[in-house]
Amino acid sequence: EFSASDKSGANSQSVTTIMLIRAGIGESAPVILEVIASPTAPVDSSAFLYRIAAAVSDGDGLSDIDSVFVEFFPPSNPTPTITKHLYDDGTNGDGIAGDGVFTNSFDSSIFKNLGSYFFRVQAIDKAGNTSTRKVQTVKGRLKISQDPIVTTASVPKIINVTNTNEIFVSADVFDPEGLADIDSVLVMIENNNVQAVNSPRQLFDDGDTTNSGDVTAGDGRFSTIFPLSVAFNMSPLEMQIKFKAVDKSGVSSNVLEEKVVFAFNDRPYISGLVAPSVITPDLNQDQLFLITLDVRDPQGLQSIALVQFRSFRPNGDEDDSSPIILRDDGDQEKGDITARDGIYSRIIFLKAGPIDPGDFRWIFQATDSSGNLSNIIEHIVTLEAESN
Repeated sequence: EFSASDKSGANSQSVTTIMLIRAGIGESAPVILEVIASPTAPVDSSAFLYRIAAAVSDGDGLSDIDSVFVEFFPPSNPTPTITKHLYDDGTNGDGIAGDGVFTNSFDSSIFKNLGSYFFRVQAIDKAGNTSTRKVQTVKGRLKISQDPIVTTASVPKIINVTNTNEIFVSADVFDPEGLADIDSVLVMIENNNVQAVNSPRQLFDDGDTTNSGDVTAGDGRFSTIFPLSVAFNMSPLEMQIKFKAVDKSGVSSNVLEEKVVFAFNDRPYISGLVAPSVITPDLNQDQLFLITLDVRDPQGLQSIALVQFRSFRPNGDEDDSSPIILRDDGDQEKGDITARDGIYSRIIFLKAGPIDPGDFRWIFQATDSSGNLSNIIEHIVTLEAESN
């Protein structure tokens, strides 16, 4: 209501007008909440409709939305080749009218080759305010895509992190549809409690020896130089290095896992003990037991001088056969399968006949050529009463 007064105190007539206030926050731009579409599409399939939808909201209500449209970009194309409106009226593939989900479909002929396609969605309200564009990536794939395979991997077995701040890793990858079908090869360094920074990291088959460390481009061996940045606690730390490949159809390979030990000095490191925990002596026949131990050294296996274990009886006395030497010489009769692979082995012979039951204590340790001693692994073997 408006009126005027002059300096003598006389008042004018009043004029009234009405303004209607609606719910909302006033000329706010619409928002694309989500783009709903399959992340892959076959390029060798019979005709089908590819459906794409966008969930949209507007602070002034859905009635304030003027239009929602999508642009289609083929692989390596900087400009859209198709532009379509999306609808929220129950037509063009839309399920429920007025629910804020705007929909339309594309003919499958737009997907011609393997590669990454892009859909870019935007909404406009009646005041001309535009939403932020939202992009959906769709990978063209073969209808029946075959899995890529990580066949082998090359990693250091043990490194002294006081002397280096990076490691070189590589993996051989095979794809039945050719290396051109490989989209990415990744490596992760982790264990149950610690994950390396910059993990996962991509490997490359680009022949760039300076940046990726790769030697020959296009040979199927993917490589990277991995900077080390993990939360060490100044004691040897075992971590798993996992390799995985993904093809352009989004199909993942197997996960190939290797183990690396981060050490803080030049001492050997032992782990992965395989040995019996319970033995039941046999009165009638001899028994054989295989023991294996994973041994690593920052200077290489050639630096390992001795791997052994000492055996102590239940009363604490050391056994007459102690110490017992483990070897990595490929002598299969004594239990080792492959020479110089870091797996030290020994077949233990238990003669038939009575043996006093109890817990035997085995203490494993390795020594290098400089006299450095490894960590110790203690293992308990329980001898049960004899079987007839």
